[in-house]
Amino acid sequence: MKLLYLSNMKMPSEKAHSVQVANTCAAFAGQGLDVELVAVANKEKAGHDIFSFHEIKKNFTINFIQPLSLKNFGKIGLLLRAFFFAVAAWRKIISVKADILYIRGPYVAYFISFLAKKYFLELHLVGGPSFLMRRIINKSAGLIVITSGIKQVLMEKYKILPKKILVAPDGVSPEVFDLGLTVEQARERLNLPRDKKIICYEGSFYSFNWKGVDVLLEAASILKNKNLLFLFIGGNQPEIAAIKQKYRDLNNLMLLEKKPNPEISFYLKAADVLVLPNKSGDAMSELYTSPMKMFEYMMAAKPIVASGLPSIKEVLNDGNSFLIEPNNPFVLAEAIEKVLANEVLANEKSKRAYTDAQQYTWDKRARNIKIFLEKCL
Repeated sequence: MKLLYLSNMKMPSEKAHSVQVANTCAAFAGQGLDVELVAVANKEKAGHDIFSFHEIKKNFTINFIQPLSLKNFGKIGLLLRAFFFAVAAWRKIISVKADILYIRGPYVAYFISFLAKKYFLELHLVGGPSFLMRRIINKSAGLIVITSGIKQVLMEKYKILPKKILVAPDGVSPEVFDLGLTVEQARERLNLPRDKKIICYEGSFYSFNWKGVDVLLEAASILKNKNLLFLFIGGNQPEIAAIKQKYRDLNNLMLLEKKPNPEISFYLKAADVLVLPNKSGDAMSELYTSPMKMFEYMMAAKPIVASGLPSIKEVLNDGNSFLIEPNNPFVLAEAIEKVLANEVLANEKSKRAYTDAQQYTWDKRARNIKIFLEKCL
């Protein structure tokens, strides 16, 4: 079967959406589907091959649409980009005549809904005008969502039948974590200190306040007199500069910009504790998010300290992680010390997390989605 995947996002990129889409397409192809991806070209990565950039199999084709520069147009700009992308993609839809049209992104789906009779839509949140959401949902042949929280909202607010929705959490590539390195070798490779315990966070910094980077920074301040290094990976230069200015008196911070996803595995290998400090009070954090870092943390087989939010607890539990009260840097600092002081318990939970991670590979995710697509056709 031919699957045409539409993603109005710049690729390749270190950002989560690029990693997720690239791995999903490769996994679909691995399930025997003839996959063609239509995405937006990332001019900043011109010359980079998407397959080598994300270290995935070259088993699908990709067509790039040139990006529009509409940075100063706000939400109108988002709609305009989606409209022009949909128009460009429609030509491909007509010429390819795919068995399955798969869309990630509500705005593109909205414009495509006036043109295509049947499509599948992957949703990572519930948002936007109600008229838009109702149309794209009702016109779809099926919905793929990343959390049960999203499914529940869709059923309650939009009266969608459960059989039309598949919950497919994000995934991870096990082979990326098969490094064959010791912690010491990983630290030597990355030029990280060997005489400190390393507490690692990987992901966006202040782009989304609900990520909880500020909570972890405050925990680092509380533990400033301990022999610890707090390693943050994933910020941009302005964010890093702002943190350095605000916490200029702390000498236990290391702040790094975004890294290509395959490189992240070396940093996780070098760490002693991995932190997922999502904050409560935001629907995205509490209900909608399925952080790829969570599955990477699990596959790294390192102790995880995470906020005990509904979205997180769909995957993590007291058996495979240390779940804590969110938004509280004192509780977070205490949990980090608890992990470091209880090596046996930490190792038990790390092993359980690694075992549990095997059910969240990209290949298994693609297999489940393929079965769902075939049922809905």
